[in-house]
Amino acid sequence: MVQDSWLTLVGGRLVAHAGIPHRELLTVWAHGRTWVDQQWLAQLIFYKTDSLGGVRAVLALSALLSGIAWTAAIVLARMRGASGLALLVWAPLTIVAAPWAWQARAQTFALPLFVALLALVFSDSRAPSRRVILSLPLLALWGNLHGTAILGAGILVLHALVTARRSVVRSMALAGGGVLALAANPYGFGIASYYRTMTLNPPFASLVAEWKPSTPSLAVVPFYAIALVSAIAVYRRRKALTTSEIVIALALLAVAADAMRSIAWFVLAALILVPPLVHVRRMPGMRFAAPARAGVLVGAVVVLIASVAAFPGAVSARQSSAWPAQGAKALRIAAERNPRARVLADDRHSDFVLWAAPGLSGRVINDVRFELLDRAELDRLVRFERDRGPQDPGGAEIVVVDPKRQATAPWLAHGWRSVYDGASMAVLER
Repeated sequence: MVQDSWLTLVGGRLVAHAGIPHRELLTVWAHGRTWVDQQWLAQLIFYKTDSLGGVRAVLALSALLSGIAWTAAIVLARMRGASGLALLVWAPLTIVAAPWAWQARAQTFALPLFVALLALVFSDSRAPSRRVILSLPLLALWGNLHGTAILGAGILVLHALVTARRSVVRSMALAGGGVLALAANPYGFGIASYYRTMTLNPPFASLVAEWKPSTPSLAVVPFYAIALVSAIAVYRRRKALTTSEIVIALALLAVAADAMRSIAWFVLAALILVPPLVHVRRMPGMRFAAPARAGVLVGAVVVLIASVAAFPGAVSARQSSAWPAQGAKALRIAAERNPRARVLADDRHSDFVLWAAPGLSGRVINDVRFELLDRAELDRLVRFERDRGPQDPGGAEIVVVDPKRQATAPWLAHGWRSVYDGASMAVLER
């Protein structure tokens, strides 16, 4: 569970109780501004899942969606001729290359849809089929789940352009249908403003780590390793790939280099395309006969059962530490003491605050929907996050911070009172 996880649940609760939102009513700074909640359906599904089984169920659903995408990519690679040994080496790298992609948030719904779209497009690039038309309803569904639907539409448009020599009419239908499918949502063509803001010039891109370019660092070493091996494999066996596959892989590589948050799409595509191109030699005398296969199967089943048995306890221990219920309770009590008090929370806690204390809707100054803020408000938020002190609390009477990122001593020295002081959350009252 991360910031976006709580935003997903807050949005789902709003959709379930008040319908599709068009104006922002949850926060102070953005109050009344136009809000295009593009991922409303994913939010609603996650909220209903929480209603049935709590956070454990939300995490289980997220893990299932991620697992389906990853497994489907492996199956596609096997169908294209990848050896089990090549996948044994390659597949784990795709998990560690983009760990943020496996968090519980709306994006997890897009992962299996992305793999399904690649399956349709790659298959059509090799043997034209009417099945590729299924990509249009797939994009329409995707367009109600997560904003990366525009990436899917871009992939379909690229494929249509590359294969235009087959039939111009067919290519125009695919490209135009892919773009129009994005409007199949409650906002209609008004969704264009959302995609324009989030893709062309997002005002917060320089402030959020995931939106920054994938400049060389320890966090992106697996990505660059995958990219290097992929480039060598594709160059050496480029005739084994279609033009569409190469063009799409290059486009996804460029998108991944442009923003860390897009690495997941490239590594999933590489998981499908690259292992079939790589020949992994078996070690001398290496055998994997029927008894060994049975042993691996039994071992996998045992590990699966043990993991499922341990999952609820591990989730409870981790979540109670990272997102303390006592901290949320202390915040609610402080808010009830002063019904007009505004709350300023750092980006880690703002949506957790909205989720844990629904009565604070309209009183929390901001949350992680940075696209709703103007530049001055973003700069003010950055000062609060980075100055590590009470220089500009934004008119708030209650503040929520992460003690590991911002010390509470300066606040206490300026007359604030500690309401709750935990390892991962601190609540202060003026």
